[in-house]
Amino acid sequence: MSSLFFNDITVRYSKKTILDNISADLKLGITGILGNNGAGKTTLLKIIAGLITPEAGKLQYAGKEVNTDSKLWKSKIGYLPQFPGLYQRMTPISYLDYLLLLSGWKNRRERKIRIEEISDILNLTAFKEKPIGHLSGGMKQRVAIAQAIIHDPEIILLDEPTNNIDEIERRNFYNYLIEISKNKVILFIGHIINEISSICSNLLVLDEGKIKYTGTPKDLIHSKKNILKETTISKDNFDILGNKNIKILSAGQNGEDYVIRYDSRFSDLPTGTLKEPTLSEAYQILLNTKHTT
Repeated sequence: MSSLFFNDITVRYSKKTILDNISADLKLGITGILGNNGAGKTTLLKIIAGLITPEAGKLQYAGKEVNTDSKLWKSKIGYLPQFPGLYQRMTPISYLDYLLLLSGWKNRRERKIRIEEISDILNLTAFKEKPIGHLSGGMKQRVAIAQAIIHDPEIILLDEPTNNIDEIERRNFYNYLIEISKNKVILFIGHIINEISSICSNLLVLDEGKIKYTGTPKDLIHSKKNILKETTISKDNFDILGNKNIKILSAGQNGEDYVIRYDSRFSDLPTGTLKEPTLSEAYQILLNTKHTT
């Protein structure tokens, strides 16, 4: 089974360490990469894509060391950056055909079939012959997704891929990723954590350049089940929770009262009862660990 392994990766800019000696073995399937801004998520994807050379560390794929500058490696990679650059004067169909040519797809009929397939999946057909510069933000984003997957890469790197995309198109895309993930390594940086839990088989959490967690979403939730508590509190008492050092993870209204869910390690309430956290809450608890005594 092919896997992507990186070992002791370190990246520094000036005096700041972006990635600090990190290692992980990424199997086939979808791995969600989570972390606060500046945690090193985008930098990791750029290293794999061959856009950044790390100060130290090695990358292996299918048991062999990788030269990320090689043409062979580039052919295996599909990369969607957070802010993709597109050829504004080209149409989606001509742009995708051009990319397939660059990827070595010499047969015109095969290129046409592949473009039609991806256009159907991402609902590009209605505007595939309009100049990209004339498209809406959501349409451009779908073209950007298409350029990352059009050549059927073995490794797909997605940095915030569903920005500007509506719920229906987002779900269509997620379904497609799940379908193809059986024989691909897909890395997905996202910010809608509970959506990630519905598509990702594994998680990699970065915090200040270090790996905080690797494993399944289910195992992360299970590991925090004896920490999250829930209670109902009046509006009058809600305002004083900050003075009691209550670390609220989520809150919602219930009539005139509030239902709060909180990290009980910081400070507890006598009426709090243990509840299973959502993935978002388990993630918050994980990152809160460094603040506990």
